[in-house]
Amino acid sequence: GVAEIQAGNYQYQIPSVPYAPEDSENELHQLTSAFNQMAHQLNLTLADLQQELLLNVSITETLKESEANLKRAEEIGHIGSWTRNFIDPIPKWSDELYRMTGTTPGEFQPTQENVLQLIHPDDRAMFKERIFDRIMEGSDTFEYRIIRPDGEVRHQRQTRDVKFDETGKPIYAVGIAIDITELKQAMIELAEREQLLQSILDTNPNLIYLIDEHGRMVLTNAAMADFYNLKISDQVGMTGLDIVERGHLDLKTAHRLMKINQEVIETQQPKFIEAELFINHKGEERWMQTLLTPFTQPGKPPMLLGVSIDITDRMNALMKVQESEQLYRD
Repeated sequence: GVAEIQAGNYQYQIPSVPYAPEDSENELHQLTSAFNQMAHQLNLTLADLQQELLLNVSITETLKESEANLKRAEEIGHIGSWTRNFIDPIPKWSDELYRMTGTTPGEFQPTQENVLQLIHPDDRAMFKERIFDRIMEGSDTFEYRIIRPDGEVRHQRQTRDVKFDETGKPIYAVGIAIDITELKQAMIELAEREQLLQSILDTNPNLIYLIDEHGRMVLTNAAMADFYNLKISDQVGMTGLDIVERGHLDLKTAHRLMKINQEVIETQQPKFIEAELFINHKGEERWMQTLLTPFTQPGKPPMLLGVSIDITDRMNALMKVQESEQLYRD
């Protein structure tokens, strides 16, 4: 029996001692029963410990798998994270945050001083205020630039939050940083292309405008703005009725032109207006020749592109010729 127990078989039960003397039988029996009960209880305890161990192993494996998935997600999305418990002044950075900043875990300590050295000088004061000075205010999202140790400038957007206990005392802070350098570059390139397009439109002396399906101006040029004495930015979003309210167009003409514009958009058929008399902001009568063309983009509602050419000089010359011919006939 001793060998069984030494081997780890705690289910083994010691049999009652046969042929024990009368004065010791009761004592040996009690000792054997107590020992067997202790072994049984030990066996139950070991079973509970084994079950708890298996549960802990399962939880540990799940946590490791979750951490691995989080790391992969951060690498794919260029998302770094950090946590701070307000006891340790140095926050804990994720591996991706180190990679995003061009630093190495173990070599770089993310202290306030070291982190601020990574921030672009023009953004440093703002970053310090929103990450360190105002961290107790709760959630915040902002953008900034960093300068990696190799000199590369990167753009990041960070969201941070602070968790408080029931007494209002801060427990810990968390932050997520996203690398938005490519997005910023794309926005800059888009703005440059839009500026180039606007410059091309502004060099054209004709009135050019783009109108959406609701009759609002989406795009216009300097000639159009000068005709009505309005800024280009003011014209965007305006309708014919808005121009009427500013005294640049009579109501009857506005309704007629808006109806024509809507017909072109709905039928997707261009329309040519040979001559139309308008009055500019100086009160001058100007004859305009207009071509209205449907303008479509994949996946977007149809619009209308209008180009109006000032033919006042031509019309005046034509009318003089007609007057001369009439005088000659008379």
